[in-house]
Amino acid sequence: MTLFISEILTLVSEADTKEDKAEVLRVHDSPPLRVVLRHGFDLTVKIVTIPKSIKWESDDAPMGMNPSSIYKAWKQFYLFLEEKEDLPDAKKWRVLTQLLEGMHRDESELYLKILKRQMDGAYKGLTAILINEVFPDLIVESAPQAKEKRKQEREETEKTKKAKKPKEEAQIETNTPTV
Repeated sequence: MTLFISEILTLVSEADTKEDKAEVLRVHDSPPLRVVLRHGFDLTVKIVTIPKSIKWESDDAPMGMNPSSIYKAWKQFYLFLEEKEDLPDAKKWRVLTQLLEGMHRDESELYLKILKRQMDGAYKGLTAILINEVFPDLIVESAPQAKEKRKQEREETEKTKKAKKPKEEAQIETNTPTV
């Protein structure tokens, strides 16, 4: 039996150990799962800003009885990438609303979390580190990696400023006329 992507991620969060979480991901590996994980955690994937005012009504049918799911909608993630500029925003939001209304509430909420960059911490234990251990090189740059990179860049900038400062002070002292 194939589980829905939202069910797989719930299983990951319910698994007790890191090894169990990794095993859930391995067992349920599929292209849609990988796309969901990459788009949800990789900051090199540039997603357009989703308006807060987007309104949709979830399909109240039981899971599996809905007309759509992430297994069907995963190929439309490209519509919401920044480089997809040829589609007017109004059409993007109309397509997004249709996608969300065709899926079960859990799947729709997951789709929105991905597009709003809210996956970090959404599922207990599901991290970019775990994902890259299971699927090497799937995530190029995650939020923790970006934070560390910015910290290193700030430190290098500070070092450069401090290194220039004594040189400038030495020049000022040498240029000061003696009386």
